[in-house]
Amino acid sequence: MKRKNYLLQASIALAWVLAFGNISCSNDDDSNEGKNTETVQNEVVLEDEEDQSFTDLLEEKYGDIVAGWSVVPTEESDDWMDRMSQQALEDGKQLVAEDAGSNGEGDINDLSIAKITLKYYSVDGKGNRIQLSGFVFLPKVNGKFVDCKDILLNCHQTSLGTDMLSTGSLKARAADGLAVIEPHYIGFGATANMKQTYLCHKLIGRQCADMIPALMTVLEKKGVKMQKGYGTYVVGYSQGGGNALAVGRYLEMDASSELRTLANLKKVTCGAGPYDPYATFQHWLKTDSMCMSVVLPMVIQGMMEGHSDVMAGIKLGSYFTDLYKSTGIIEKFEKNELDGTLLATDMMPQLAEINLGGSGMLAWMKFSGIMSEECADVNSHIRQALEQCLKAEVITDWVPSVPVEIYSSTTDNVIPVQANAINLYNKMKDAGAKNVTLRLDDSGFDHMLGFLNFTYLINCEKIYLESK
Repeated sequence: MKRKNYLLQASIALAWVLAFGNISCSNDDDSNEGKNTETVQNEVVLEDEEDQSFTDLLEEKYGDIVAGWSVVPTEESDDWMDRMSQQALEDGKQLVAEDAGSNGEGDINDLSIAKITLKYYSVDGKGNRIQLSGFVFLPKVNGKFVDCKDILLNCHQTSLGTDMLSTGSLKARAADGLAVIEPHYIGFGATANMKQTYLCHKLIGRQCADMIPALMTVLEKKGVKMQKGYGTYVVGYSQGGGNALAVGRYLEMDASSELRTLANLKKVTCGAGPYDPYATFQHWLKTDSMCMSVVLPMVIQGMMEGHSDVMAGIKLGSYFTDLYKSTGIIEKFEKNELDGTLLATDMMPQLAEINLGGSGMLAWMKFSGIMSEECADVNSHIRQALEQCLKAEVITDWVPSVPVEIYSSTTDNVIPVQANAINLYNKMKDAGAKNVTLRLDDSGFDHMLGFLNFTYLINCEKIYLESK
């Protein structure tokens, strides 16, 4: 690839910044099961409350669905955003009409969305008490909170150095009369100074579920009630897709009976998630290719944070070649200085030898050119430690009693679809799950564009809702 193409790809990549992610870790042994499953006493702290008129929200046209989308506009994206705005508008009018006891459309100008920032308590990877944060979005009609039909728990994507939380489309779901909550993983919000526990599904699933009691405290303080028969719908894409499945798994397998009753899980909708970190790693080895190499140090650092005893004494840099480290990417991770420039690392000229050519806005690279010889050695201590951690975070062993919908693009270039979405579906079906659905998108979208399509399905088809 010519140098000018590297620069072009790098500039485009910087405009998009990361809107997707991966994986997350758990306790330092192979499982969280049977440990610290009681609900943590919350002591919820309300940090901030901000109201936004619904019409102003729609005028944003969901511009934060993908970071930098307005920088790289397409006719199709504009059309989809218009349709999502129209759907949200119709939902909002219906909510206002219901609140007024009217069969009419309702005045959309009477509707606003309150964004509440809060802090609540959960546990960290060692089982210690930790204070996390999150967002709550609640509908208001004529300045007064509306009782909520259901809970929509959004597991956000991963981003590097930017606040990709609080996606506009999820705010708008409050127009359905939902209490929308978005817990922040370690490394975001109140814990932004900490390194991310990337790929630690079981830990993050627990932490996200612990925000449900915190929501109830917020509602009590605001004089809001959940309507009779409410339930919790869990959604997420990319890292959020894996974490959404982990939330469902935790609520059905490990949570206290009190929390299970409080949540009343109804459905899990997960998009393009890394449900099997070990199989994903094996896919990279087998194909000797990887799109967006920044994922690998994120995964390994996440294992170091979430499985500190297994990874004790191991340095992040020991997993990578000198050529890869010469970009400065590992140093940035070690200093926790993550920003959008990491995405452009794959396009740097010094990596040309291991670049296999571009795919959309992200480059493919030889996996063997990224990994150090020690990491490539299956018998080395660092390789065995990493694989032990990755195996501990596999969450394809869950046989759900609630509906689970799995979405993925068949041409996803970041999360291998066969190793994750398809294998998850097959394992659940083989284990006897009766209400698992696999939706494969064959439109040719990559991981990033697949996020836009998933967001459209959430807003317009509302695939998070349980089939009635």
